[in-house]
Amino acid sequence: MNAGYFIAYRIEQRAAALSERSPSRPAAATEDSLSAASSAPVTSPSRAPPMASAPRRMPAPLDQLPWDLAKDEFGTQGADFIAVLGRVLLSEAKDVMRVEEVAMT
Repeated sequence: MNAGYFIAYRIEQRAAALSERSPSRPAAATEDSLSAASSAPVTSPSRAPPMASAPRRMPAPLDQLPWDLAKDEFGTQGADFIAVLGRVLLSEAKDVMRVEEVAMT
């Protein structure tokens, strides 16, 4: 099986679940969407908690990042993709550090 498929599927499912709970702005704004948005009425999220977009179970130090800002800038799927990328990079860095420790002893 393709592990990337399951990661993409979870990201899409999470984005769909969050978009059902509260309206959000599009991930990338164009000039046309900005002019249309300025004339549109402002709506507030109904009952979404402030950190509803935070990726789940983030290891330290990734849990200290402003995931709400990432969601606002990149959308839910973009923020989740960045979270997955951060986990992969952190895991690889830890693996390299373990190999270096073993080589030094």
